[in-house]
Amino acid sequence: MLWELGIDISNHRSRVVSKNILKRFCLVLTMEAGQKEALIIEFPELKQRIYMLSEMAGVETSIRDPIGGTMNDFQQAADKIGRWLREGEGCIRHLAHCNLNDG
Repeated sequence: MLWELGIDISNHRSRVVSKNILKRFCLVLTMEAGQKEALIIEFPELKQRIYMLSEMAGVETSIRDPIGGTMNDFQQAADKIGRWLREGEGCIRHLAHCNLNDG
């Protein structure tokens, strides 16, 4: 699906989340409320940087991980991600610029 959008993720690799990784970014976006909660519990000093993607559009709703699902499940997740990115673009751009010395 991503290749249809011209997005190459062939070099993408998952990594274990660590404070060293998170503190490099002004904004950390999660897909699900549980992910956000887990990150805030483990890294409370970075709480002000952690949000669900949907929150960027003023909504609090999770995007279910389609792993193990059908192609339709993946398409629905991609559609939701696209929607929240479009609707939350202004907020994302605003929050993505910060002083990285604040946490």
